[in-house]
Amino acid sequence: SCIGFKSETSLFRLLRDSDSSLPSWGLCDLEILVDKGFVEISGPVVSFSHDLIQQHVYEKMPLDERQQLHLNIGTALAAKSTLESTLSHQPIIDGMEKLYICDRGEDDSPAATLSLSGIATSQINKAGPEFISDRTQRIRFAGWNLHASNESAANSTFRAALYYCKNGILFLRDDPWHDETYPLGIELHEGAAFNSFAVGNMTDVAECANAIIDSDNVDFEQSLPAHCMLLRSLESTGYYADTITRGLAVLRRLNFDIPNTPSHVIIIQTMDQTSSIATHYVNFNANSSGLSQVASSKQKNILKIIDSVAVACFLSASPYLSLVACATVVYSLQQGIFHCEESASAFAIFGYFKVLLEGDLIAGRKCCATLCPHSCFYHRLWW
Repeated sequence: SCIGFKSETSLFRLLRDSDSSLPSWGLCDLEILVDKGFVEISGPVVSFSHDLIQQHVYEKMPLDERQQLHLNIGTALAAKSTLESTLSHQPIIDGMEKLYICDRGEDDSPAATLSLSGIATSQINKAGPEFISDRTQRIRFAGWNLHASNESAANSTFRAALYYCKNGILFLRDDPWHDETYPLGIELHEGAAFNSFAVGNMTDVAECANAIIDSDNVDFEQSLPAHCMLLRSLESTGYYADTITRGLAVLRRLNFDIPNTPSHVIIIQTMDQTSSIATHYVNFNANSSGLSQVASSKQKNILKIIDSVAVACFLSASPYLSLVACATVVYSLQQGIFHCEESASAFAIFGYFKVLLEGDLIAGRKCCATLCPHSCFYHRLWW
């Protein structure tokens, strides 16, 4: 009953063969239960004859006994999965990571299909962080949740991934930003924000991202992914003014030279300055052998922040659009990443404003064709 309404029979054989403190009555012969009418076996799957039977058996157990059983099941299964491989270096049984369990569960439970690592971690979560008094164990189980979340997200089961991230945060209790745990706290909050976005829960995106941004133990550069997700959630929900204000503040902290007043004169001056810088790269094909064309993680995060701000500027007809594009063009050229997909839109926007503000179609097309010739933005805009 602790495992769920139905499961594969191989899971019970695995538990029976494990070196654990599971009580013998918890692993009694399935055939006896079938004879008594409590469970049914259909192929590789065993299930209770009725969900009320499973519910009755589960709720009749004393709470502390039930929590201990969940803990024992979880640790027994983890010993056979990749969760503990880096700690104990025990061999992983062939095919065990493809073992699945079905559980009706509640709305906040993980998706119906779980790997062995997911089953083990879910059992620990059912025991609950309040039941685990040892701080080292709580950190360990928070790490299990991160592992299970990453595994679920890789399979596009984002609701399950979100479930694990939230439980991992709970295991860190009220101090996820302690010197010892803050890297794990960052990953869990980033995962929670990302998976919240994937399932459309923008309120949780903001809450998780701001938890990282506001932490005293997280430096600014480490918070860039959180800024990315926060700005994307604001832009996606139509909060364009907030996206622009917050995004420009982040870019200025990154030393982007974006004027405070987007007047016509300032825009023209900035366009001219950007054009002057860009002319040094027009013949880059002959001189760019030493330039990196693959953006680093930090550079990609910065370009994603810019992208959210640019989209918000475009959709709200903000005069900052041309200034953001100019700053991005200069940054991409100076960093040697002007051929990266993430920076292509800025060059297309810059070329567009060359035509719009200066009436220079040739210069606009030349800028885009030279600096981002393979970009879909370029082809859509100019052809």
